[in-house]
Amino acid sequence: MKSSVSGILLSAGKSERMGSPKALLEIGGRTNIENLLEEYLSSDISELVLVLGFDAENLRTFVNSRYKDERLKIVVNERYEKGMFSSLQKGVSSVNFQGILIGLIDYPLIKRNTINKLIENFDGNNIVTPTYRGKSGHPIILPFSLRGDILNTTREDETLREIINSHKDLIKKVEIGDESVNFNMNTMEDYERVKTLWRK
Repeated sequence: MKSSVSGILLSAGKSERMGSPKALLEIGGRTNIENLLEEYLSSDISELVLVLGFDAENLRTFVNSRYKDERLKIVVNERYEKGMFSSLQKGVSSVNFQGILIGLIDYPLIKRNTINKLIENFDGNNIVTPTYRGKSGHPIILPFSLRGDILNTTREDETLREIINSHKDLIKKVEIGDESVNFNMNTMEDYERVKTLWRK
């Protein structure tokens, strides 16, 4: 059965704490963005919206030279310096399906099986959050009904976490036996650890 979930992969930031673009860091012989696109596009999502911002044209050229998948759509957040929520809004404005899976370039070890398990637990109306040993992580799935909450906010300091917390009755936590849902890469120390954890 065809999935009714759109994927969004946010890769718009300047990676200031890292000191080098996270998307282009080499992990396992390929760049982080190639690894993640491979996993997302091999999953059961119906489309993938890649949100770029800083150095967008170079990244767009890089991605387009490697991927011709018709499910992949690249959009650019010209307001990326406003923060991650502005990139989320850009991505959410471009989706077409019943569920909205939101992923981050900061989580380099996410696997297609994790994405598929989250999709399996999405009923069209709930918020699906992965957990590892009880701790919530990423990516998450939101129902399309929350699209307006994201797009219509006028607060520049709004966060995805606040929106989720305002709909706690919709949350379904799914335990994933993989710490990758909680492992975000922000510093060079994190990057070194990612390389040691990378699946051979």
